[in-house]
Amino acid sequence: MLGVALEFENKPNTTTPINATNLNDMQKLLIDLIYPVGTYYHTSDSEFDPNTAWGGTWILEKDGTVLVSKSSTTGSKFNDDIGTIVGEEEHILVVDEMPSHKHQVLMSYTPNSGHTHSNGTYAASFSEGANPSDGTYPSTDDRISNAGGNQSHNNVQPSKIINRWHRTA
Repeated sequence: MLGVALEFENKPNTTTPINATNLNDMQKLLIDLIYPVGTYYHTSDSEFDPNTAWGGTWILEKDGTVLVSKSSTTGSKFNDDIGTIVGEEEHILVVDEMPSHKHQVLMSYTPNSGHTHSNGTYAASFSEGANPSDGTYPSTDDRISNAGGNQSHNNVQPSKIINRWHRTA
C-alpha cells in the first residue's frame, strides 16, 4: 500500500489511501479532472483508444479539420458556433477573386484598304472574340483566347496527420 491520500475540490471524498480496492475509482477521478467532457486528446499512436484506456465516451474525429479558436471579430468566419466547420480543402477561383490584370496582345495586323500602319504591327488590347475594325484578324485567333485550366487549387496549410479524440461523455 502506498499510503498516499488525495483530495480534490468539488469531488467525492478521496482521503482514503490508495490501494487495490479503490485504485480504479481514483483513476477515473483523475481522468475526469484532466480530460473533462468536451476535451480533445491528440495522439500519434494509431492504436491508442481512450475509451478502453481511460473510460468515458470518446469519438475519433475523422473529418480532416484543424482546430481554430473562436473569434470575437464581427464578420469573421471564425465568429460562429462552436463546432462549425469553415473553409475548404480546394477551391476554384472565380473572376472576382482573381487579381486585377490586363492581357496585352502583340500581333500582326493587315488592314483593309485605306487603313495603314508604318510596319504593319502594333500593340493592342482585345477582349475575347474581338476583331479589329476593318482588319483581317480572326476572332478565333489563339493569341487572345482564355488562359488557365480552371482547376481547383490547394488551400491546405502544412499539416501533420494525427488521431484526434473528442470526449463526449
